[in-house]
Amino acid sequence: MTLDQELEIVEKAKEDLSAFDQIYSFYFNRVYGYCFKRTSNHSITEEIVSQVFLKAVENIKKFDTKKQVRFGSWLYTTAHNLIIDFFRATKKYTSFENWQIETTDNLEHQLSVSEYQKQVAFVMTKLKPRYQKVLSLRFFSELELSEIAKIMKTSNKNISVVLYRAGKDFEKKYRKIFPESEIFE
Repeated sequence: MTLDQELEIVEKAKEDLSAFDQIYSFYFNRVYGYCFKRTSNHSITEEIVSQVFLKAVENIKKFDTKKQVRFGSWLYTTAHNLIIDFFRATKKYTSFENWQIETTDNLEHQLSVSEYQKQVAFVMTKLKPRYQKVLSLRFFSELELSEIAKIMKTSNKNISVVLYRAGKDFEKKYRKIFPESEIFE
C-alpha cells in the first residue's frame, strides 16, 4: 500500500469506520510481530495489539493526513508506548529468571521463541525508552531510517547516531547480563 493510498483510506475511515478494516488488515500482522518480538508472550501481545487498534479507532479523526506520515508510524509508536507501560507496571520482569514465555504443549510454539530471542527481549527492557524504540523500529519492524526519523520527529542523521548509541548500549548490557553468550562473536 502506497502512502497516498493509506492516507486516502484513513480519510475515508474518519467518516466511515468500515474503511478501517483495510488499515487493520494491512497492519495487524506487522504490529503483532513487532509486539511479540518485544514481549515473547502471545497473551501479552494480544492485549497490547488490541489496545493499539482500539486507540487507533478512537483517535483516527485526530490523525493529520496533511503531514504525509504513514498511519502505521502512529500505530508503532502507540505499540511501543504500551509495551513500555506494560513493563513498568509489571515489576516481575526485573530479572531474567522471571522472564518466561508461555508454557504450552505445542512443540512448534516452544521452538518458535529461541533462548536468544528471550535474552534479546529481556535486555531490551533494560535500555532507555528512546533506545528501545529506535532498535525496535529498525530491527523488529524493519523500517527505513527515514521512516524512523518521521516517527521519532527528528532527522535521519540524528536517528543514525541514536541507533549507533543504542546498539552499543544494547551490546554492553547484553554482555554484562549474559557473559557466556556467543551472540556477538
